[in-house]
Order: sequence, then C-alpha cells, then structure tokens
Amino acid sequence: MNILNQTTINIYWLIAILIWIVVWKGAALWRSAKNNNKVLFVLFLVINTFGIVPIIYLFTLWIKEKRLKKIVTPTSESIK
Repeated sequence: MNILNQTTINIYWLIAILIWIVVWKGAALWRSAKNNNKVLFVLFLVINTFGIVPIIYLFTLWIKEKRLKKIVTPTSESIK
C-alpha cells in the first residue's frame, strides 16, 4: 500500500506542475502573439522552462504597460 500511496502523491505533483506550466506558457504565447513577437512565440513554444521564462516575460511586459499608462493617463493636475 505504501508504494501505491507514494505513486498517487507523485501523480498529483506531476499534474500540478503540468497545470502550472500550461497556464504560464499559454499566457506568454498569447501575449507574444498579440504583440506580434514571433521570436518569443517560437521560444516559448519550443523551450520548456517550467514557466520561469514566461513569468519573467509577462512580468516585464506588465511593468512596461504600467509605466506607459502613467505617462499617457492625464492626471487631474494636468487638466487644470
């Protein structure tokens, strides 16, 4: 029974890791395709990095968009 329980636990970990990878890879693939970045799209599609590179890409993209919104968005002081 001990081997069966250990195998079941390993399968749950494997499923959790696969879900983690698919979610982050899917988000990065979608954003790179939306931004028409073919090189990063192929990189994310071919190389498996356990979600680390897609997370870094999405985080840096989020920071850039946040900075652009600060520059573009008028404040109440600039309207006066």
